[in-house]
Amino acid sequence: MSDKKSNLKNILFAVLLLALLGSSFFGYKYYKETQAAKKAESVYIEEKSLAENELKAVQGQYERLLSENTSSQDEILAERERIAQLLDSIKNIEPDNELLEKLKKERNYFKNKFNALSKENKRLVAANKKLTLEKNQLNSKINSITTEKQATIKQTQIIEEKKQAIIEKNKELETAFKEAKRINISNITTNAVKIKSTNKVIKVTKAKRANGIEVCYDVSANTFTDPGQKELYIQVITPLKNVLSGGKYELQTNEGVLSFSKVSKFRYLNKSITICDFIEPNPDEELEEGTYMVNIFEGTNLIDSSVLRLK
Repeated sequence: MSDKKSNLKNILFAVLLLALLGSSFFGYKYYKETQAAKKAESVYIEEKSLAENELKAVQGQYERLLSENTSSQDEILAERERIAQLLDSIKNIEPDNELLEKLKKERNYFKNKFNALSKENKRLVAANKKLTLEKNQLNSKINSITTEKQATIKQTQIIEEKKQAIIEKNKELETAFKEAKRINISNITTNAVKIKSTNKVIKVTKAKRANGIEVCYDVSANTFTDPGQKELYIQVITPLKNVLSGGKYELQTNEGVLSFSKVSKFRYLNKSITICDFIEPNPDEELEEGTYMVNIFEGTNLIDSSVLRLK
């Protein structure tokens, strides 16, 4: 009987021992699994935080790229918005392996996309710098051409002004030379004269006694005047405003016809000479009392005048 009780105790002890060992085993296993789960969760949280920080860093890079780029702004804005939406969507989600894989995939996508956009931006920046340089060079050439054109125009204006000045000077010289070549006369003397039967010429003061009018003048020496036969035109205007002995000699002018009393002809050798001519009235004319105007012309140009008064 005593042996039976002893065996029963041993059996109970063994069962309890086994139960205790099993409980310890399972408790230890549960502890291990709990610790592993906590460790995994900590790793997930850490990797999620790391992925979020990397995405935020990429988001910042997109921000900087946006300030540098003008041609791809719509695409950069769209990618930046996608990152913002992704960060907002995972903010309150418990991390797990699937989420981490998704974050890594998205992170890599955004990095690669940023690298592509950054590379394109550098290419565009370089192209823009090249275009800016070419534009500046072109503007410089345009400015240089404009400056040269303005200088040419100014030089042309200066040349034209000088040309006009020379033309005007030549005109002045031509006019002066023409004036210098003119016959210069002076000391016009006019007298009513009577010719006697002995051909003696005497001066008279009364119109009824006179046979005509004698006109004398001095021709000055002038080396500029061409020597040779010369003609001057004498015009005697009567008190009645008629041309004495008119109708024989006429010249056409812009204002009409000039009538003269006589053509005074002489040979000129560039030396001083005194010329005298006699103007006789036409058969149907008579000398009258009053004032006579005596004009001497070179061609149609009046060069000197004198007055004669008869009683």
